[in-house]
Amino acid sequence: MAPTPSAALRRIDARLIGHSKWANRIHEDADTPEFQELKASIQRAGGNVQPIKVRPIPPSVQASAVAAQGAMRFEIVFGHRRHRACLELGVPVNAIVASMDDLQLFAEMDRENRAHRALSPFEQGQMFKRALDAGLFASVRRLAQELTIDVSLVSKAIAIASLPEPVHQAFSSPNDIQYRWARPLKAACAAALQRTIDSAMRLKAQNSAASVSPSRIFQMLVSEAGGRGEDAQEVCGKQAHAAFKIDRRGRLAIWFDRRLSEALVMRLRTSLEKLLNE
Repeated sequence: MAPTPSAALRRIDARLIGHSKWANRIHEDADTPEFQELKASIQRAGGNVQPIKVRPIPPSVQASAVAAQGAMRFEIVFGHRRHRACLELGVPVNAIVASMDDLQLFAEMDRENRAHRALSPFEQGQMFKRALDAGLFASVRRLAQELTIDVSLVSKAIAIASLPEPVHQAFSSPNDIQYRWARPLKAACAAALQRTIDSAMRLKAQNSAASVSPSRIFQMLVSEAGGRGEDAQEVCGKQAHAAFKIDRRGRLAIWFDRRLSEALVMRLRTSLEKLLNE
């Protein structure tokens, strides 16, 4: 990855700065006591002591950016909460201005978040999914290599972000969903999508009436959908990850974390036939 060109520190009107399309924290994060404390500290100091980082919007895309976000002239690389605090307070933002491409922006944003306060699995998955959908990386494995993250963690984060919206809403916040729940929840949706969605909608109503723990919601979703719990055994391979479990009646069920190619399905069938005929 090419180095970021030399940067300059500037004091910029907060209204001229807009969010990046790669912004990776859900909106509710800015409404927490931690954000209010950050905002108060910026007010006391008369501005953000720790600069944010922005890049100039290229002239070729500036017109569409202005149409979407007002008088936007800069795009945030990192420091979304500091920018929002300055915007709400009506004070200029201390910002490092540097030109960079999308890949550099994405990598810097990811590093900054991991160096300070890690994103939730849901937020991380949303970020990874947007990058892959936009073609920023050729594959999950390439993304993991570029960001020096374990590929299985990337896969789990994307699986969490890709769950149906009712499943996210069953929890008090999608940020409650843990990495180790990714495959069981994905398997439950694959095995019985409508039943899982119906269960999620019932659990949302229950959670609104009386707080239900995230772990309890998870267990109810996978059990009501006939999916697997955390006691399933897993097999990880280059082409896919699989999990299997034997139920109380001795029946074996196998789940895969992605759609298998026709060639792989045929090889699996041949191997199974051979095993059962031994």
